[in-house]
Amino acid sequence: MHTTTEYLPCPVAFERETGQRLHTSTFHRYRLRGLRGIRLRTWLIGGRRMTTRAAVRRFLDDVSDADAGNATGIAATGRLDTAAQHRAEQAMAMLAKDGM
Repeated sequence: MHTTTEYLPCPVAFERETGQRLHTSTFHRYRLRGLRGIRLRTWLIGGRRMTTRAAVRRFLDDVSDADAGNATGIAATGRLDTAAQHRAEQAMAMLAKDGM
């Protein structure tokens, strides 16, 4: 079974996911600067900035987790935050020391 992802203009995707419509400048802020260290994932398709409902949901969930102090360390950008990166480097050093 093949599923397709529906790419939508950012305000439309947010409205379909939450029922609220935000100003276009808000989405540019979310994708460029982010909110609480989390950035909205977007794609440039045909000269228009698009996103998916799933990306909006993940952004909102990650922002809520970050606000509550429950961040997993991986933001919507897919990059580890500084503390998580440090822990990963420490774990790799311990494995290397043990010969693994």
